[in-house]
Amino acid sequence: MALAHAEAPVPVAKISYILLRPRIMLVRVGSPEENAYWGLDELGVDVLRVRHPLPACARMQVTRPKVVILGEDIRPMDVAFIKRTAREIGAKIVQLGPLIARDALRGWVRSALNDGASPIARGTLRLAAR
Repeated sequence: MALAHAEAPVPVAKISYILLRPRIMLVRVGSPEENAYWGLDELGVDVLRVRHPLPACARMQVTRPKVVILGEDIRPMDVAFIKRTAREIGAKIVQLGPLIARDALRGWVRSALNDGASPIARGTLRLAAR
């Protein structure tokens, strides 16, 4: 005679989602005044400032920024590490330099944040007029 076993109810997993603001990481970028010039505060993002490139790679893996902006004076070997990490997490990346139009950066950041859902999308940044 088989005993009727009442099956225990399957526990329902409660899934909670935490909505985080998008993040922008600045690696060895000058002064906080540049944030105001680019209007990063108005974009509704968290701005993460990192002084050294290699710790930036470790922080990128944890914080998952959508956009990474590199300063001009980063060694090419360190830029390669940062680019690889950015590619792994699907972040857009730009390195400041004499050919980058600073006034176009705000628009590029805005479009990169909007395209952030698609890691395949690539933003373009116009060159500065000489």
